[in-house]
Amino acid sequence: AWVTPAMRESAFSAAVELAARCRTAVVFAWSRNRPYFGLPGDQDRLIDAVARVNPNTVVVLNTGQAVALPWLKKVRALLEMWYTGDEGGWAAADLLTGRASPGGRLPITWPVRLTDYAALDPRFPERSSSGIDGRTAYSEGVQVGYRWFDAQAIEPLFPFGFGLSYTSFEYSALRAVRAADGAVTVTCRVRNTGRRAGDAVVEVYLGAPSPPPAGVGFPVRTLAAFARTRIEPGATRQVRLEVPAQRLEYWSLDERAWRDASHGRTVFVGASSRDLPLSAAIE
Repeated sequence: AWVTPAMRESAFSAAVELAARCRTAVVFAWSRNRPYFGLPGDQDRLIDAVARVNPNTVVVLNTGQAVALPWLKKVRALLEMWYTGDEGGWAAADLLTGRASPGGRLPITWPVRLTDYAALDPRFPERSSSGIDGRTAYSEGVQVGYRWFDAQAIEPLFPFGFGLSYTSFEYSALRAVRAADGAVTVTCRVRNTGRRAGDAVVEVYLGAPSPPPAGVGFPVRTLAAFARTRIEPGATRQVRLEVPAQRLEYWSLDERAWRDASHGRTVFVGASSRDLPLSAAIE
């Protein structure tokens, strides 16, 4: 609904004044994909103003993509809910009040700058949506998404697979054993080191073969498997994941066939693409 500028400023001031008198302030913000990398309207200004008067400010985002977070260091917590639908309000309330511990993990890489993405880096106009002469070329090849950030050594704001909860986890005892059918069984132990029950999301990444086949490009690491498991405080759980045999193959353009690339592969395990405390060669 349209309001006058005076009405908008009055509502803005009232929100800030109320936040200053509260123990905790929760600001809900949203985006509609415009601007491309930001919150529309004066939401950034509101979050900044509320955070200045209340040190316990929490921001809840309903967005469909990564957005700039100029106020991030000024708030106590950030909860990304995406576009949740009719049950989103209940879910947000359960998470904010501690009835549930967050267990989601980022399905994207959240950049520091929009131009950190390959398709928006001005050095590569062929990758943009307009392309060159109307033709878009994915010239990064297999280095898509988080693989691009790894290949270019770009530090993200939040890496692919990242997510926090109301507890913490410790990983140990990694083994990666290849079976007769070529699949790899990955096992590790995960211990809940906090005081709350929570869901650990164990992520398995596969390193490039060493040495790589001549003329073939591989990502630094690629997600090969993941599993979400609930663990009580102080408890340890054995987690088992299967990496299919085809994940250790590559498609040969010259031979038009799948070829084995299992030699010299390392398995990495952890909580995100940039938090991988465990590594082991495939046995």
